[in-house]
Amino acid sequence: MDINAERPKVRLLLDEVQVSIDELQNQAFQYKSFQKNFKVEVTKYEALEELSAEVKLKQLLWDSLEEWDALQAGWMECKFEELDPETLSAQVNKYAKCVNQLEKGLPPNSVVPRLKEHVEGMREKV
Repeated sequence: MDINAERPKVRLLLDEVQVSIDELQNQAFQYKSFQKNFKVEVTKYEALEELSAEVKLKQLLWDSLEEWDALQAGWMECKFEELDPETLSAQVNKYAKCVNQLEKGLPPNSVVPRLKEHVEGMREKV
């Protein structure tokens, strides 16, 4: 959750964590089906669900940052007449909603404010 972190390493780590979470969720599903078959109380794996949601938000954050930087670079390199205002506005709004979701779902960090600053800057220009 540090803006100065190496993006490829962060994304690789998040992908590895997601694989582990997927394996744990599969095990949890099996245990739940066993519990249903034996007609016992079905365990809720709340910590696993919370972890999964947090990792998904972090993946969304880093993916959005990468995608935004690529979009912005493309916009800066292309001729102004070639920009489609409707597409540009839709993309800016999409990332503004994403930033809002990330602000609500993640603890304070240095990455979300940077993404927000870039998105808000482009929103003002649009």
